Parts: sequence; structure tokens; C-alpha cells
Amino acid sequence: MITKSRTIYERDSAAEERDTAAEERDSAAEERDTAAEERDSATEERDSATEERDSAAQRRETAADERDSAADERDSAADERDSATDDEEERDSAAQRRDSAADERDSAADERDSAADERDTAADERDTATDDVEERDSAAEERGSAAQRRDAATDERDTAAQRRDSATEERDSATERRDTAAETRDSAADERDSATQRRDSAAEERDSAAQRRESAADEREREGGVSISEHEQAARDREGAARDRGEGSRDRERAAHDRRQAARDRAQAGVDGLTGALGRDRGMVDIQREIDRAGRSDGRLVLAFVDVDGLKAINDAQGHAAGDQLLRDVVVALRAGLRSYDLVVRYGGDEFLCALSGYNLQAARRRFDEVARNLKERSPGASVSMGLAALENPETLDELTARADVALYAGRRRARYARAS
Repeated sequence: MITKSRTIYERDSAAEERDTAAEERDSAAEERDTAAEERDSATEERDSATEERDSAAQRRETAADERDSAADERDSAADERDSATDDEEERDSAAQRRDSAADERDSAADERDSAADERDTAADERDTATDDVEERDSAAEERGSAAQRRDAATDERDTAAQRRDSATEERDSATERRDTAAETRDSAADERDSATQRRDSAAEERDSAAQRRESAADEREREGGVSISEHEQAARDREGAARDRGEGSRDRERAAHDRRQAARDRAQAGVDGLTGALGRDRGMVDIQREIDRAGRSDGRLVLAFVDVDGLKAINDAQGHAAGDQLLRDVVVALRAGLRSYDLVVRYGGDEFLCALSGYNLQAARRRFDEVARNLKERSPGASVSMGLAALENPETLDELTARADVALYAGRRRARYARAS
């Protein structure tokens, strides 16, 4: 009996031990589950921090794109202001657009800084969720290095922006000074021309008066009633007329010198003195700038090669003055049909290049249809031939110009074939 009771007690004791062991195993399992949940939570936090960091990087890149776009708009506004140098209202409008672009650039910079702050916050959260001290320290060092690189890049961008702004302001100031000097010289030349005309007129009147006095003196002399004082007065009048003619000649020389100086100033400003279009040297630089800008944006740009029809025949038949007037009429028609900031460059004697940014071939053709109508209204019977070439990537300015030239001659061949048939 005692043996049986001991056996039951031992079994109960063993069962209790097993129950205790089972409870310990269950508790250990629960701890493992809790640790697993914490690890999962930390992993989710790290993933969330990574996503936030990626999102912040995307926002930073977007802000950089907006800043570049704002810089492009500022450059475009500066170019429009340069092209509209003779129009004060367009110059003011271009200045306003440049200020607006600068504001957009500042706003983009603020967004970039905000994105950088969000990235740093995400990095801090990632560090907090990281259990590995060495990994956290490494991440902090990488973040600090990235922040230094970002600050250095920001400083470089700000410095570059300041240089661009300074260069733009200097260019604008130089252009205004040249324009003011040219206007002053032109005005002085006009005043001297007017003074010369008045002196010439006065000299002619004196000559006429002197001739009348000499004629009267000759008549009196023939009649025997002339006096010595009348002869002397006539001689003095002739001498005065000669002096006036000499002064008029000198004034004309000074006026011609001022006009030549004004023409040189206009040439230095990059403007063709005859037509008012951009000169070839400056114009090609501006077209290259438009090509570079198109490459940074949507890549759309059309170059037009324009040739004035029959200019040599007009020069031969009507004189070079008529040919010069035709060239001026063509430029007026181009500017009336194109946008105010489209470039018009005198490429050669009767050849012009026009750059239309943001256009495809179809839109450019519609613009030049308007140019043709404007030219016919201004100069009936006048016409131009043109070839259009859309910018391809990659392509140099020389290659684009050559393709537009080929398109010009191809269009002329088609026109001749159509007339022959």
C-alpha cells in the first residue's frame, strides 16, 4: 500500500514538473514571439525610414529640376530683354520675367532645403530603429558626409547663380550703355546735319545776296554811278558766304564721323546696322545658347534658313537703295510674324537664320505663312524662300544649319518643278 502511494506521488510530482516545464516553454515561446514582433516592427520602421529617405531624395531632385527650369526661364527672359533693346516696354516686361524666375529659383531652393531636412529626419529615425551600434555610427557618418557634399553642392550652385546674375547684369548694363551712347551720337549727328543744312541754306542766301549786290554794282558801274563802298560790301558778303560754306563743310565732316562711330557702336552691340537684326557673330552665339537650352528641356527647336528672292535683280534694276529697303522690309515682316523672343540673325548678304524654340515643324510653318503675308502687305511682289530643320539629339549648330540650307534648296527645286509642270 505504501509502495503504491509512493508511486502515485512520484507520478504526480513528475506531472507537475512536466507542467512547469511546459509553462516555461510556453513563456519562452511567448518571449520569442514578442522579440520577433519587435524585430518585425523595427524592420518596418527601417523600411519606412528608407522610403521616406527615397521620397526626400526624389523631392530634392524635383526641386533641383525646378531650380534649373527657373534658371532657364531667367536666361530666356534676359535674352528677350536683349532682343527687345529698342522697345522699353518689352525690356521692362523681360526684367519682370527675370525677377519672377529668380523668385521661382528661391522657392525651389527652399523646397530643396526642406527635402534635405526631411531626409535627415528619416535618417535619424533609421538610426533609432537600428540595433547595431556600429551600423548606426556608419549610417551617421554617411549622412554627415552626404550633408557636407550637399552643402558644398549648394554653395557651388549659389556661386554659379551669383556669377550668372552678375554676368547678366553686366551684359545688360553694357548693352544699355552702348545703346545710350549710340542714341546720343545719332541725335548729335542729326543735330549737326540739321545745323549743316541751316548753314548751307544761309550760305546760299549770302551767295545769292552777294551775287545780287555784284549784279547791282555791275549795273551801276555800267551806268557810271557805282560807289567803292558797294564793291567793298559785296566782297565782304562773298567772303562771309565762303566762311559759312567752309563751316558747313566741317560740320558735315563731323556729322559723318559721328554716324560712323554710331555704326561701330551698333556693330559692337551685335546688331546689323542695315536691318536691325542680330549680327552673325552674336547671333550664332545666341542660337547655340537656344540649342543648349532645348537640350536641357523638351528638345524642341526649329531653325529656319531664309533667303530673299531676287535681291540681286532688284539691286541691278532699281539700285542698292531699293535692295537695302527690301532687306529691312524682310526683317520687319519676320519680327511681326514671329514671337518677340525668337532670334532673327543676318547670316549673309541676303540670308537670315531664325531660331524658334519650343516649336515643331508644323507650328513653325504656320509662323512663316504669317511672315509671307506680312511681307506681301509691306512690299508687294517681294518674297522669301526658306528651309526648316528640327533639332535632333545630338546635333551641332553647323549640322543643323546645313540641314536647314539643304531644305531651302530642296524647296526651291520643288517650286521650279511645280512652275514648269
